[in-house]
Amino acid sequence: ERQESGRYVRPILLIRVERTGKDQTEAGMVHANDVRKFLHERLGAKDGEVAEKSSAEDELTVHDLLAENCPVRFIITKAALQEGWDCPFAYVLAVLDQTTAGTALTQMIGRILRQPHAERFPASQAGLNECHVFVHRQNVAEAVAKVRDGLSKEGMGDLGELVRAVGSGSTGGN
Repeated sequence: ERQESGRYVRPILLIRVERTGKDQTEAGMVHANDVRKFLHERLGAKDGEVAEKSSAEDELTVHDLLAENCPVRFIITKAALQEGWDCPFAYVLAVLDQTTAGTALTQMIGRILRQPHAERFPASQAGLNECHVFVHRQNVAEAVAKVRDGLSKEGMGDLGELVRAVGSGSTGGN
């Protein structure tokens, strides 16, 4: 994309967890520290690439996410998206909590669909106008239906047709 248009793109994976804060570790709940450990140990994330944005910890205060030298590739959060925070370059959302409210899920997806500098990419780069959402502990078909319904209620029903479940777990709870 840099070669074709001069625009800088750095995809970020935004991860919504159930718990943050040192006193909130609880068996069976997905905690920010568990996700951080997984990203480093299993996915090979380097130092500086993982940041937490929560009421317990805000590691983004020292970063400009739009800057080309920003190392952040993964952001762990609990409620920052619901609190009005936008995340430029968030192309992938992993929802690891049990978000059951369709409105909350629609708001999260809407926040990550916002393009940096509010500019869409040309049709030749249509993939950069998309986001991908992975849900855990939820029925994917139900999540898709909730998002479509939420978009319709917001007057964006035409976008709802673009929301779809894909993959082997698209009708199960993965």
